[in-house]
Parts: sequence; C-alpha cells; structure tokens
Amino acid sequence: QFLTIAYATKVGLDDRGRVAAFDRDLRGRKESGLLPLLIYSVVAPCYSVFARQLVDPRDPLPISTFLSGAWCGPDGLGIPLSLEIRPQLLTADRGFAAWIAAQGVHLRPAPSNTSLVAFERSAQDVWFATQWRLDNEYSKPRKLDRANDAMRHYDLFTVPHHKLNS
Repeated sequence: QFLTIAYATKVGLDDRGRVAAFDRDLRGRKESGLLPLLIYSVVAPCYSVFARQLVDPRDPLPISTFLSGAWCGPDGLGIPLSLEIRPQLLTADRGFAAWIAAQGVHLRPAPSNTSLVAFERSAQDVWFATQWRLDNEYSKPRKLDRANDAMRHYDLFTVPHHKLNS
C-alpha cells in the first residue's frame, strides 16, 4: 500500500469550517478566502481500493488514527505487509513509525516517486466526491465531517464499478 499526505486541490476550508470549491483559473485559494486542506490517502493499487480523508491542517489528525480507520472495520483495506511513503513522512508524526512496526507492517520510503506522485495527484481532486449523495444540492460548501462522509461513500461506491470495468 502507498500512503500520501498532500494539499487538496480545488477546495479549501472557509471561515465557518466548511469545504468549499474555488476555480484555480479565476482565483486562488487564498484570494477566495479559503484555508488549505490536507488530504490523507492510502491506496492498495493491486486491488484498486483506497481510503481518503480531508483534514484541517490547524488540527492535524495523527497518521496512525487515519490508518487505523482505513485498515479496520467492514469497509477497511486490511493491514498490509508493507507501506510505502515519502521519506519526509517518517519524521512528520512522532510515534508513527513505531506504531506501524507494532502492527507488523514494514514501513519504507517509496522506491519510485513516479508511482507515489500519481497516487497523490489522483487523491487530491476531491470536490465531486465531497458532494456525493448530500441532499441533492451540489456545488455547495459542506461541513468537513459531512464532506468526509460523502467522500467515503463515493470511494466505496466507485470501487466495484472500477473493478467491473478493469
């Protein structure tokens, strides 16, 4: 599996804590009055399965908490044998590497940045997913927890369709 943490594109957090879109061609995130949002993502490419979560960088989520949720439960990815990351993440979260080792997972820097960047970029474009099945009102800002819930449902919905088309 691959773990990436990056800034989400085309969305930001407004002053009321809602996920809102901005048009990068017309105005940037800062000019739109939006704060950046982090997108945590873990992907198991051989199964075409992934989990993502938007996080307010002012209140970061421990990586272990994100992974625990992504790996466990009925919709979880399952604990992998190895997890590949950017080398910078090894020191980004105190205790993260020790927690991973305690789970029996081999943590290592990704040998190929190309694959990691591709997974990171595909995870960053979240606007449509954050609007999934929310009151049939699209293109409206959503509270962060509701946007994450919609994205989780979107990701779970698209996996079977992707597998059928593969």
